[in-house]
Amino acid sequence: MPDLFEQELAAGSMFFSVWATMLVFVGLGAWLHALVHRKWLVAVKGPPPEWKPPLADFALLGIALLLALVIVGPLIAVEIIRLLPGHPEELSEWAFLLQSLSMQGTILLTLGLFWKFQPKTFETVGGKPSRGLFYAAKWGAYGFVLAIPLVALANIVTIFLFNHFGWEFSLQETVEEIVSVESTLLFLLMPLPVVILAPLWEEIVFRGGLFRYLKNCLPGSLALLLSAICFSLIHGQPAQFGGILILGLILALVYQKSGSLLAPILMHAFFNANTLLGLFFLRFL
Repeated sequence: MPDLFEQELAAGSMFFSVWATMLVFVGLGAWLHALVHRKWLVAVKGPPPEWKPPLADFALLGIALLLALVIVGPLIAVEIIRLLPGHPEELSEWAFLLQSLSMQGTILLTLGLFWKFQPKTFETVGGKPSRGLFYAAKWGAYGFVLAIPLVALANIVTIFLFNHFGWEFSLQETVEEIVSVESTLLFLLMPLPVVILAPLWEEIVFRGGLFRYLKNCLPGSLALLLSAICFSLIHGQPAQFGGILILGLILALVYQKSGSLLAPILMHAFFNANTLLGLFFLRFL
């Protein structure tokens, strides 16, 4: 199975190759537009609001979210799988989905508890959610097409370096898990954690929380870079570090330029949906 898996990913799909190439050219056109006009798509309606919680409260939130991600969420998933009827081998394919849902649900619950019991400190951790759906979607789509050629270039450079130095190259665990599933129903349920929940909590935490907090004590460019580095590190894949770093930078720029947290949430959802579309081509075509 691993050999077949690698062959399928190496060969790719004709349909996805055409789609990916089209997106790269659209992205290059968007960059040309931005460089020629020396501005983004639309006028800025104001940067995100400031967020200045006490250091102790910020640290407490960070520790709680980390515990939810690496300990509480996985433990809940293990208990759910143990209680479900059926043989463990039959449930192994569902483990990834259940673990993703439990981790992300635990993180969102943690954020909700902080908002509930510490409203003065945490009620604005995410910033303003939206300045209109169309406004946010326009920014999200623009950021998405800007990110595509840069992320693709970063991934090409990374693959070249890994091959040149003889380092072991592996895809992000999420990608491997999704492509390798045999259940069509399970595959079709993947947009829930990948396209909906992940962009929601990751943008609240990294752009609405960490990025705005770092801007209080650091220059804007350094705050942007550090928040993107943390965003890339949390995915835990050295081979994907460069591409995810660039994605994090553009997500933060979209948030900074648009002033709406919904804009990077939608951009992140578009990016993850595009990845799922590619996996759909590999899986079914």
